[in-house]
Amino acid sequence: MKVGNELLKEAKEWGLFESNKYTVYKQNKQTQNEFKIIGNLGELTFYKMYPQAERISNKDYEADFIVNNKRIDVKTKIGYSEFKASWNVHVQAHQKNHNVDWYVFFYYSKNAKQLEYLGGISKIDFFKHCKLIQKGDLFDNGHKVHQNQYALSTSKLIL
Repeated sequence: MKVGNELLKEAKEWGLFESNKYTVYKQNKQTQNEFKIIGNLGELTFYKMYPQAERISNKDYEADFIVNNKRIDVKTKIGYSEFKASWNVHVQAHQKNHNVDWYVFFYYSKNAKQLEYLGGISKIDFFKHCKLIQKGDLFDNGHKVHQNQYALSTSKLIL
């Protein structure tokens, strides 16, 4: 979906996300703010897809929504190009024990101003199939890993 100024404005106003104090980019306020807005954009889009969802991200640091008694964590990856099917989705290692039932993934291309729904997966299935990548390793695209995280092929996601 194309992301216009109105939707970005709505994402900015979606709410304060105090747990961003845990981001790896906390030393760079501009990057931290950008990640917060793009994360809000993913949450807001999920809410528009599932208006029956109960939003808890404004009071819970482990999940974003409750749908059918399942705790959902929305993850939005940010990049500059179109999303490539060979890429992975990620969950930060320190979030492994968070009280979450499902992960839902989006990808935002800054250059195209495009948000793409990638799919979802239960937490149980995510951790059955993922691999741990360590801080300092390189992603497939050559970028450096800034913190330990679990990676999963997008082919495992349910659309």
